Amino acid sequence: MRKLKGIKPEAGFTLIETLIATIIFALVVLAFGTTYVNGKLLVANQGARRQALLLAQSRLEELKLNDFTTLAGQVGNPVATTITIDNTIFSRTSDVVYVNVNDYTQIVGGPTDALRLTVTVTDNDAELDFDDVVVDTTITSIG
Repeated sequence: MRKLKGIKPEAGFTLIETLIATIIFALVVLAFGTTYVNGKLLVANQGARRQALLLAQSRLEELKLNDFTTLAGQVGNPVATTITIDNTIFSRTSDVVYVNVNDYTQIVGGPTDALRLTVTVTDNDAELDFDDVVVDTTITSIG
């Protein structure tokens, strides 16, 4: 075999070196891609959770606009609605229960001077994954 003039046998990369560099590059790209996708899902989940919290708070404020007697008439009749925002479907349930005025534990049956208003919002989207958002407050007929 004849040697070419001016070309050193060690010049350039071998096939193995090129393959190893390609594999390392692919692993780095895969790591960044996975981080990007996970970050995007996290942002979507937090956005939907924030939206759910706003839905719960707004319903609670709507309930608080009623007087005590009107709210007492809603005891035992939870109200459920479905709301779609930006292609995300939420289920919102509001409930009113009697509670003990001293320790705010739930009382089944008879009227008391205190009510607990509870609003629960859940996501119906299979791609999102967050716990139910629950907002509640207690009101009394006194003051």
